[in-house]
Amino acid sequence: MLYVEERVALPTGPGFDTKTINSTPWLYFRKGQSKRVNGKLKHDSVAIGKIVEEQEGFKTLIPNDHYYEFVAKTLPPTKGKIAHRGRKPRSKTTSASAEARQGAVFAFGYGLACHKLAKDFKIKPILDNVFGPKIANAIIAAASYLAKAHGGLSGMEYFTSKHMLFTDSVLSSQRLSELYREITSELRDSFFAQWIETRSPVSCACYDVTSISSYSTKIPLICYGYNRDKEKLAQVNVGLFCSMDDKLPIFLDEYNGSINDFTNLPYVINHLVDLGFKGDITLVADGGFATKETLDFIRENSFNYIIGAPLGFYPGIKDQVINWRCRPLADGKSFDYDGDLITYKETTIESAGHSCRLIMYQSSASSYRERSTLTQALSRAESKFSAINSLSAKQARRLVKEYDDLFFVRTCDDGSFVWSRNEVAIDYATKLCGCFAIFCTRHDLSPHEVLEHYRAKDMCEKFFDVYKNDIIEERTYVSSPESLRGKLFIGFIALILRIGFRQRLGEMRKKKRSNTLDTVLMMLEDIKCRKCENAWVLDSALSADQKEILNLLDLDLHYLDSSNPLKHS
Repeated sequence: MLYVEERVALPTGPGFDTKTINSTPWLYFRKGQSKRVNGKLKHDSVAIGKIVEEQEGFKTLIPNDHYYEFVAKTLPPTKGKIAHRGRKPRSKTTSASAEARQGAVFAFGYGLACHKLAKDFKIKPILDNVFGPKIANAIIAAASYLAKAHGGLSGMEYFTSKHMLFTDSVLSSQRLSELYREITSELRDSFFAQWIETRSPVSCACYDVTSISSYSTKIPLICYGYNRDKEKLAQVNVGLFCSMDDKLPIFLDEYNGSINDFTNLPYVINHLVDLGFKGDITLVADGGFATKETLDFIRENSFNYIIGAPLGFYPGIKDQVINWRCRPLADGKSFDYDGDLITYKETTIESAGHSCRLIMYQSSASSYRERSTLTQALSRAESKFSAINSLSAKQARRLVKEYDDLFFVRTCDDGSFVWSRNEVAIDYATKLCGCFAIFCTRHDLSPHEVLEHYRAKDMCEKFFDVYKNDIIEERTYVSSPESLRGKLFIGFIALILRIGFRQRLGEMRKKKRSNTLDTVLMMLEDIKCRKCENAWVLDSALSADQKEILNLLDLDLHYLDSSNPLKHS
């Protein structure tokens, strides 16, 4: 049968042949070996669709069942018009949650586990309340697929057709696009307001931003800017707030890819406050947000902060650290931090009427590494400068520019160069090795505790790594702002599910190094049930590993035993 509302790119290359039947061009796929019949080479091929010309010189394919079976290797669309000679169009709803034929086998373990986590974290009741149970189950189904880090959305239809996910139909590409549009900005805000309320009280939250590259060119949010992946692509910026109390993400916001992180932070904070994010909360972030205006805004909104003080970014910080390190080593205290000797010095700065601690640190381990790196860099530079007069003028200018902060270079009348080391600058650079600084408005924390809070923010960076690489798959392939926001939101739900699996299955993963999270989830996915009259029963006995997984998830499946089956509602 032809899916007349579908269009796919025309496959080309070996194995594809075009035949014209009744003036209509059809594309055939060689699914098996060829053989000679009566001296002629005959191919074992099937028609996979009708070729249509959309515009002059541009052709696409209207696919049929054989295209999805042999080329795409996914299930056909569940909706849309079907051309089927001599028969009426048939429904292709094959969700495990809908009525299934007797003897059908579906995966139960993973889908039930995802719903269990969604209920435990109170995501499910919030989604039900905001979107209604039907859309809520579709969101959890899509998030369950993404949380398993399949990579891309092409297999979601097949996945949702084989798993018990409590949806009334499989999630085809068309249904997924509809789902994105149903996740409006107003409903997202309603979800986040209730989600933030369930996570309260939050005493400490970290914030970080990443960029997600995209090939889309017609979405206002996607623009060229500072690309953290060093790709020459447009991007959307995504900010993530995480609770450091229960180690879960609490809010996700996307904004124009050309806007600086620190410029947008006040708008994010205003949005969060409107959603109910209030109280005695400390915000933790890296030095990219350390501008005077941003720090003042945070205090004006009654938040405390622990934010990195970049030596080369915030005015005056570098000079203060150099002055400290040029004094005798006795001018400072120290403590042990996981085997690393940390020396520190504290002072106070005033800004817009509020007092802020500036704590300057030097790590002995980092200092040793950075001094070694600096020594090697100076040695390489001196080798290059020794040959500077043999370089072209362009190469010489490039070399001088690269090391102008560490070397003096003078051009002679004959065009040659004379160089020498800038010993003062090199001495300062050496003293700065291993040094960093932190702004803090919390006066109840020791410098050791401030550093612990600051370094704990890498939790947000790890969450982003999972979100970008495992869930969203680094780049977005969407065609509208609604699809972009909808996909990012479902990715947020998927991130919570994957974090939940990491937290609860960590004990099992530690026992065997080979037990990666994906390996453990495959064991869970392999728990299958069979339709038996009006009930679902386990298709086979559970392995020891599967029993341990269910125990760690507190997921009881005894009711799926054939002696006590799960009845259909």
